[in-house]
Parts: sequence; C-alpha cells; structure tokens
Amino acid sequence: MALRDEILVEWQINSDTKAVLRAKKTAETKKLAEAINEAKRIMGSEGGGIFSINEYGQVIVPSVDGDGRRILVGKIGGPILLQNPYSESKNDKWIDISDDSGLKCGDRWPFPYLGVVYRLSQNNQIYYKEDKEDESRLIYAPVTDEQLVKKLRSIRPYGPVRFLVNPYGIVLTKKAPLHRLDGYEEGNWEPTYVGRINYNKWFPKEE
Repeated sequence: MALRDEILVEWQINSDTKAVLRAKKTAETKKLAEAINEAKRIMGSEGGGIFSINEYGQVIVPSVDGDGRRILVGKIGGPILLQNPYSESKNDKWIDISDDSGLKCGDRWPFPYLGVVYRLSQNNQIYYKEDKEDESRLIYAPVTDEQLVKKLRSIRPYGPVRFLVNPYGIVLTKKAPLHRLDGYEEGNWEPTYVGRINYNKWFPKEE
C-alpha cells in the first residue's frame, strides 16, 4: 500500500503473525507513492491505499469502489528493497524479493508472499479471473508453459492450484500441510518457490 510518500507491504508470516514492512526510501519509491496517491485521487478517494505491481513491473492502481476501474501509473525500474523484521545486522537489513538465487522448485519461500494471482485448472490450463463492474470472465494463457505446469504439479499434484507471480516474474504457491493418519491436517500452508515464468509463453503486457 502507499502512504503519503512511502510504500508499505503487509506480510502474513504465518497464521498468528503479521508484519508491515517499509520499502527502502529512494527517489523512485517516493515518485511511485506520489503517482499512486494521485491515481487514487483521480478515482475519487483521498489518496493512499492498495496497489499492485505485475510481473512486467507495471504499477496498477484499482478503484476503491470495486467497479473494475484501474489506472496504470508507471513501471518500476529495479528491485524495491523491503525492511527485514528479523534483521540482526546491517548485512540483512533489507529483503530483496527479486533474488531467488540458491532456491530450487519446492523450497520454502522465505520472503513476503505477494504477487498477482493466477490459477492452474484441474486440466492444467493457466488463467486469471478478470472482474468488471457487471461481469467476470476467465482469461487463459495464449500458450501453455508445460515446464511451469510440471513444476506446479510437482508441488500440488492434484486439483486446481492458486499461485502468484511477483513483480520480478518469480512464481510462488503454497504447499499443503502434512496429513496425519487420523485425517487431520497439521501445520500451516507453506509459501513455496516454484521458479520463474517464461515471458515468451505468458500473458501480454498491459497497454
């Protein structure tokens, strides 16, 4: 969310713990917050509030009225660093959610779980839901990325899957908790690293 001249990110660490992280203040984040606030005012609110950054780095501000209106306010130019609530030294003061070095498919994602929502259908089609003021429709990927489907199914073998793509093209989902012999689930659904999208097999950039 944007608040005056700064960017805040809400991180649901687990079912009991939530943190609000401040983005590192730079000239770019200040300009971004100002553009978001202006877009909110254009659509009739007082500024501040929710926005999203898609996998192309495009910053999109939705109307607070829930009527489907959106304004594309610009594009981020690089990683936005987020305050690390578990920082123990200057070396780990900031979280870089563009950095997936050292992670492989199925590893726990240790950073904020955020991004644009996409879905994998039961028959392995990738799509998202577009909500307008008076209707909703499903938009399917123009090409099926078989490698991405394979990775998602290695984590979630059955049924429909909800997953996120963050502003840097990193794909995340949640791994099911363990099942006990008595049929009950134990533990939280764990944020899990999947990989990266192939932009050549993905939805087109918004215009």
